[in-house]
Amino acid sequence: MRVQRGPGVSGEGLSGAETQVVKQWRSWTGQYQLTGLALVNVNVPDDRGRARQVDAVLFFPHGLAVVEIKGFTEPQSGTLRVPLNGPLTVDGEPAALHTLSTRSPLEQLRGALFATKNALQAAEIDPGFVAGWLVLVPQPRTTITIDDANTSLGIEVVLGRNKSLRHMVHQLRRRTSSPMWSADRVLQACDALELGALAPTREELLADGFPDTLPAANRPTSVAAVPAEPKQTRTVKPASSPVPRPRPRKTTPAPRPTPRPAPKPAVPAPQYRTPAGPRPPAQRPSRPARPAAPMLASARRVWPTLVVLAVIAILATVACVVIYQAFHSH
Repeated sequence: MRVQRGPGVSGEGLSGAETQVVKQWRSWTGQYQLTGLALVNVNVPDDRGRARQVDAVLFFPHGLAVVEIKGFTEPQSGTLRVPLNGPLTVDGEPAALHTLSTRSPLEQLRGALFATKNALQAAEIDPGFVAGWLVLVPQPRTTITIDDANTSLGIEVVLGRNKSLRHMVHQLRRRTSSPMWSADRVLQACDALELGALAPTREELLADGFPDTLPAANRPTSVAAVPAEPKQTRTVKPASSPVPRPRPRKTTPAPRPTPRPAPKPAVPAPQYRTPAGPRPPAQRPSRPARPAAPMLASARRVWPTLVVLAVIAILATVACVVIYQAFHSH
């Protein structure tokens, strides 16, 4: 466990509720030991480049959890309900929870959860399922039961008691059949969350029980498994070799001779099958053309005769006029 000192004046500078929860986690030793790493009172970067305060980030071989811890400021007993909207209530009254933020504890938990998950994904680390735990520490000699019917997926509201906290860890472990976080992945995640200064050494994580390597099925979820992708690209390269390219070039000229069957339509055939059709029209105009020649010749012969007759008519007319004038002059 690694605790970053808080602003408080007593102990590690944590609130009373945070101190009680940390005490519960530290009691898990010997036969009650659970493999895990708890980073308490830390800041993680969000997508806006700002620091977001997180009460605790818990790494287990089978999962990751983000924890928000709140304590009751006054004794309250009854059924704690988680409404869809609005504050948490105990028997219809707002839960007297200690908070320094204007946002509800659930909103604070969701913000810390998303900031942690986004920071890991930005570093190409797939965190898988990330649990969000809202741990509530009631006042002594009070009885609180939780009605979490409206809690969203991945968000759990739990009391800060030893039995309840251990139950949450076992419940997270049952979600996966094989480990997801090795010692190397935990250290990579700490660097991505800018928590490298609080992270233990690799040897300490291995001694605590984190696996050295992950099963093959879970390796792609880590950064170390990313180089496996280039192997696929190498196999793709020979597949994209230029061997199949000349094949379409050979097939492309094949369709060019296909238009040659175009002359196959029976265009010349009708010329040989029905030769009589075009021949009669060729003979018919030749026959009437022959009588046209004598007609032109006769016309040429009539023109001189007409001219002679016209000249004779003119001369006769002139003679008549001369004779008529001669008689009348006497």
